[in-house]
Amino acid sequence: MKHKVFSRIIKDFFENSLKQIFSKIKEGKIIINSDYTYPSHLRIAESKSHLIAELMGTQDVKSVDDIDIYRPVRQEKIENTTSFFNPGINIDESEISTFKIKKANYVIFKNLALATKFEEELFLKKVDFPISKTKIIGLKDAKLPLIVKPGCNVLILQNVDLIRTDLFRVYFRTFSTAIAVKKDMLPNELNDLLYKVANKFLQTIPPTIFGLKVGYSHSSEYFARDLLSLTDQKVNETIIDKFVQNHLDFFIKALGYRTGQSQRRLVWIEKMTDDDPNESIPDYLTEREDGYYDIIDLKTAVLKYKKIVIGARKRPRFKLICV
Repeated sequence: MKHKVFSRIIKDFFENSLKQIFSKIKEGKIIINSDYTYPSHLRIAESKSHLIAELMGTQDVKSVDDIDIYRPVRQEKIENTTSFFNPGINIDESEISTFKIKKANYVIFKNLALATKFEEELFLKKVDFPISKTKIIGLKDAKLPLIVKPGCNVLILQNVDLIRTDLFRVYFRTFSTAIAVKKDMLPNELNDLLYKVANKFLQTIPPTIFGLKVGYSHSSEYFARDLLSLTDQKVNETIIDKFVQNHLDFFIKALGYRTGQSQRRLVWIEKMTDDDPNESIPDYLTEREDGYYDIIDLKTAVLKYKKIVIGARKRPRFKLICV
């Protein structure tokens, strides 16, 4: 199956399914006794063995016509399926993991957090985000929560948090809904699978709505969770930028600005040399309280080295690092 067909089927299914859910909630046929939010953003990735989709973001839905999930034009090319699901940038599939899915028809993880006890405690000290109350505590020497081998036909994650540590960093990934399927799956098989899983989730106790994030509201806190999850990966900055653009109000308010504008075309009135451009298009124009604007350009951080010290263990010294 081509990635364009895959992404279209995923988008159409969740939009149509969540529109039906919205109508049933309004009619009182479905009652949800906690906060919930509809996804707004679709990520599509392709490894050598799998096609992967992840639903992210949040949208303020007031009518059934508001449910519109952004679908990217291009897919993300990734080294392997494991690197998409695990948080962090240095993914080694030869490491010990809490779960290793070698060959399976389909596997579902739902409503849980994967981490070792040490990683969970370290994460909660550093980041004030709640994680799933249902936890699977990983092996003490596990370096990865999850390894996904090419033999896995279908993998589905619904309301899952993953935490891991690597040297000085604590990495976090949260999945509202994610699905990986073998690339040789046929379109009609994928469509049947999605409806089968949706019906299976509704029959569980308590019922789960496939694609809906329950327990989180349309809020800046939910956006912050997704943004941290996205940036704790090796991902192109244009993907992060598009996600921020889709949630610009949350981003601007978090930085303390009144309003913000994205990709505005600015014409240069004065130029120092003839080689200067005639116009600039900054990532963001942000309005301060005094009415003046700041220019913000988003860049991903680059660290060239795995260690920030040199020398023997008895006398380590900081190394000069240029970023």
